[in-house]
Amino acid sequence: MTAQELDEAIPERAGEQSSEQLLRRRIEYDPVDDGWGPPGTTIPPPLLGAIPGTEDDDHESGAIPMPNVDSSPLLVSPASLPSTGEPAGRSLARALEDATVRAIEVIRELERARSRDEVIDVMVSHLAESHHRAGFFATRHATARAPGELALFAVTPRPTVMPAATLRLDRPSTLQDVIGTRLPYRGPMHDEASRAFLIATLGACPAEILLVPVAVRERVVGVVFGEHRMRHTFDDQLALSARAAGMALERILRARRGG
Repeated sequence: MTAQELDEAIPERAGEQSSEQLLRRRIEYDPVDDGWGPPGTTIPPPLLGAIPGTEDDDHESGAIPMPNVDSSPLLVSPASLPSTGEPAGRSLARALEDATVRAIEVIRELERARSRDEVIDVMVSHLAESHHRAGFFATRHATARAPGELALFAVTPRPTVMPAATLRLDRPSTLQDVIGTRLPYRGPMHDEASRAFLIATLGACPAEILLVPVAVRERVVGVVFGEHRMRHTFDDQLALSARAAGMALERILRARRGG
């Protein structure tokens, strides 16, 4: 077959099919085949919409409705009451700033202290600013004749008669854990030995008590305590003050020994 004969045969073969049949072949496809619309398109079915002439007007299409500005509801935030005081975050930040300033003042007072009693008075007075009652438990370390003990050394407000009760440190208790770990503690007393000791020294076992150990060369010499907290306190500032108290006691002890 020559090229001319081939050109004449192709139009005749295409003319056998009507334009309506060609259109139907183009738009007909198996919707379960790939789920991506008619062949030749790359638009997902949810965004495809209706093809004119292929779906009824009453039939819901898979197109995502695109509301205009007029039909969109106006979003209004709920009414908020005017603030009657400072925000909680700002109030807490101010309290932290005040506590830090006060801790620096306490550290400077401890640096000028010249005796053991003066160091203890500074620490007790510091905790008395934020607690109804504050004081200091002194440790008596174990010797060959007697085990270690904990006794009340100072308290404010000061009672008429200082209690003479002691707590043995060779037996398990919350107070023994504070001394052994050299870590502060705030909370209730769960063990019977600590509860009995606080009742004997303070008259009652408080629901919550703050215990801050004071150490000299990693050896706890006493525990500052505060009960019935009146305002928020920050453990970091209290720990810094307790460390400064230990350094002040070490300095005083070294000066007394002449070295």
